[in-house]
Amino acid sequence: MRAFDQLEKGQTVRIVVSESPQKLLRQLVAARWGTFDWAPLGGGPPSWLADVRKRAEPWNGSLLEFLAEDHRRCDALFAEAEAAAQGGDPKRAGALSAMFTFGMRRHFSMEEEGFFSEFDARTGMQGSGPTQVMREEHAQMRGLLDRIDAAAAAADLAGLLSAGETLLILMEQHNLKEEQMLYVFADEVFQGVTDEILKRLVMF
Repeated sequence: MRAFDQLEKGQTVRIVVSESPQKLLRQLVAARWGTFDWAPLGGGPPSWLADVRKRAEPWNGSLLEFLAEDHRRCDALFAEAEAAAQGGDPKRAGALSAMFTFGMRRHFSMEEEGFFSEFDARTGMQGSGPTQVMREEHAQMRGLLDRIDAAAAAADLAGLLSAGETLLILMEQHNLKEEQMLYVFADEVFQGVTDEILKRLVMF
């Protein structure tokens, strides 16, 4: 906690630990909620990685802000991995693509396990609403994430770029629908309990 407090606003520190950092995360949630961003980059063993950033400004406590920021974080990792692959650097491309695919799978889990079911229950749209469409698109994208992982493991940069190109098209369309419709609607549905939902999501 002291190390976090010593960060300048906007500064990020990367932690690498030999066991799950969930204890640290729980401490941050309890004592510094709204002042930090938590971005897991890989889950061990043998090591767990996460970036912790002290926010320049406290967040506004909305699902739209929280999840759209995670979209942008994953997008940035994808762009770095793509650039490394285009530059012919299989080691860097593999490391960055692993962080990207980990982040994307975590993002899908945050949505599917963290609030989709509750959203459906509150709106009465189980099996027919926007979350069903998002789940189907997640399944498509998971298949492409598997292809990226396999290509990275084989140092197949052409395969990585091919799967990434297809994924990028799906991601752009998917994220737009979530940010312009689903998240806005969800913030209305979860008025009064948004913080509870967000604290659940950050723990994934």
